[in-house]
Amino acid sequence: MVYSVDNAKKVKGVVNDWDMSSKLGEDGNVIRSAAVHRTGTAPFMARDLLQEGVAWPHFYRHDMESLFYILVWAAVHYSLENEEQNRTKINSGKIHPELSQWMGEHRESYKVMFLLDDDKKDSIFSHIGKEFKDVKEEWLEPLWNLFNNAYSKKLKWNPHDTTHDYATYDGKLTFETFMAAMGVTPRGNSVVV
Repeated sequence: MVYSVDNAKKVKGVVNDWDMSSKLGEDGNVIRSAAVHRTGTAPFMARDLLQEGVAWPHFYRHDMESLFYILVWAAVHYSLENEEQNRTKINSGKIHPELSQWMGEHRESYKVMFLLDDDKKDSIFSHIGKEFKDVKEEWLEPLWNLFNNAYSKKLKWNPHDTTHDYATYDGKLTFETFMAAMGVTPRGNSVVV
């Protein structure tokens, strides 16, 4: 991330990690990468991309899912008041035990449980600090519902299934639905969902 702080102490940032980005062909479909491995930071990678032995193309929705995980991680681990990792909230500044599962051997399974199980979501969200209450209510809960609704119908990649739009989960996971879930209209866009 590249960021700057203006005179009013407002931070403006841009995520610039393009190693997982994809090129589109003239037909609008993702051009398959020649890479034989996935790169990224495991706790924030989309669950599809963590599946062993499955050759998912990299879709834009994977980046949206990754951003969602980053927001959850920050809301659980950081204190806005102290501008640092919230060491009083959990384990003296260590990774929250439930979120540490996003880094372990079965991390894809734990993310599936988080995205599909209300109790697992509530267990993790219960550790979100009061300073992130608005983020939880206005962004995290609606985004969780968005991913839950999309992924509860179909999880497995089948490259021969032409009846399902994996890139957007049949239109459920698009930039527009992501922004609408957060109640945000992007500059220059009119979001209709």
